[in-house]
Amino acid sequence: MYPMLRRLLGEHVDLSIRTGTANAKVRVDPGHLEQVIVNLTVNARDAMPNGGTLSICTQTVQVTDEGPHQLFTLRPGEYVCLEVSDTGTGM
Repeated sequence: MYPMLRRLLGEHVDLSIRTGTANAKVRVDPGHLEQVIVNLTVNARDAMPNGGTLSICTQTVQVTDEGPHQLFTLRPGEYVCLEVSDTGTGM
């Protein structure tokens, strides 16, 4: 998706992609995930009219019975976390 995201962002926004999940397997609809990332990219671009940075990062996280993850209905185990952030003005 990198070439498409680069075109969407334009020259005034830097794109940083870090993946820490080379061997991770996920169950996801590829089309839905792509649409989510495209929508977040367009929103980030619009929030940074004078430039900035969009960061997309994946990492493996361990969910246990304790801690902040208990707010969600996740079974304990290893999960992939997708984090998207930008240096824009926000909502």
